[in-house]
Amino acid sequence: MAQRAAGHVKRLNAHHKRHKKRLLKLFHRVRSHPSCYKAGYFPKRGRVPKSLPRKPAGLNRKGSGLWDHIKKAWNWVTGKAKKHGKAIYAEAKKHAKKHGQALLDEGKRRAMEYGKQALARGTEWAKGQAKAVGQNMRNKVEGYVKAADNKVRSVASKIDASVSKRTGGVGAMPGRVLKRGSGMCHLKR
Repeated sequence: MAQRAAGHVKRLNAHHKRHKKRLLKLFHRVRSHPSCYKAGYFPKRGRVPKSLPRKPAGLNRKGSGLWDHIKKAWNWVTGKAKKHGKAIYAEAKKHAKKHGQALLDEGKRRAMEYGKQALARGTEWAKGQAKAVGQNMRNKVEGYVKAADNKVRSVASKIDASVSKRTGGVGAMPGRVLKRGSGMCHLKR
């Protein structure tokens, strides 16, 4: 049963890794876009981060809000992945504890009465139970994957809507390129 659970947890972790990677790209997009910074601050041209980055200095209100929104989604996705992973192992443990003893008792009773033929029926019953638990685990993984995909998509669309409106930028952003110092305001007295 642990092998069945391990396969489901492995799939869950693979999806979680993809979700985190997408969120890291969104962090990078906010970090590298000039419309997310206050006057006098410039975006960094670094690479996409490999782990949860710190909030850069100089973000304006919109950039800071987008950053916090992505970080909240990061924590939500991570929490759900851990919760569902633990639930899968708990389900397998519960099943093994509950049905393992029943299977043993059923096998002993049937072996005494019917011999090998009855034991084969007991094995078939156990396979049916294991199949049902496997379906429960699959459902848990599918539930996580669907919820996390929707969350990541919604955050990505919000970032796209906010960042792509702005002109100028870093890399292949659409619009005109801002000159160095644009947005800075020096008042002379």
